[in-house]
Amino acid sequence: MDFKLHSTLKILFCSFVSSLIEYGVVIWYPTIMNDSYQLERIQHKFLKFVSFRLSIDCLPRYYNPVLCHLDLTTLTARRVQINLSLLT
Repeated sequence: MDFKLHSTLKILFCSFVSSLIEYGVVIWYPTIMNDSYQLERIQHKFLKFVSFRLSIDCLPRYYNPVLCHLDLTTLTARRVQINLSLLT
């Protein structure tokens, strides 16, 4: 299988990984920095893989170019967005 298309990679990540990470976030919102960091590491591993597969230049531990390329946000930003949407 060749997962070079960024849209395919994004769909796979959002369907199988992001949905599990964000499930129930309103109830268990990680306020402890270590919990948040561990969740972000999951996304960083995916972004590192995507940057390699799609040949996107990015500095180590700086994945904003890949996030922009896939039109994604950080998991922290997503959790805040989900919690704010609950309040409105």
